[in-house]
Amino acid sequence: MICFFAWNEYRLIGAALNLDCIAPKNNHRILSHASNAAFVYQTVLRKNHQYLYMPADDKSWDSWFHYPFGWGEIQSCWLVDLGALLPSFRNN
Repeated sequence: MICFFAWNEYRLIGAALNLDCIAPKNNHRILSHASNAAFVYQTVLRKNHQYLYMPADDKSWDSWFHYPFGWGEIQSCWLVDLGALLPSFRNN
């Protein structure tokens, strides 16, 4: 989970610049052999579904990507929109 201090600071900076610069996003990961084992261990064996998810349909992205060890999803990651934040910060 994001450190509350960091989330709050980005939220305050965004408010001062009239900009929404931090948001939760889901992160899709194309897995290597080792990360597939970690995802399976956490989601299937430990039934730890707080942040890590394995897809119900593992072949849903086959037409776009080749991923021999599957894919997983991290929910939710907090992403800072630096492309919007930095120019706005420089201009103020």
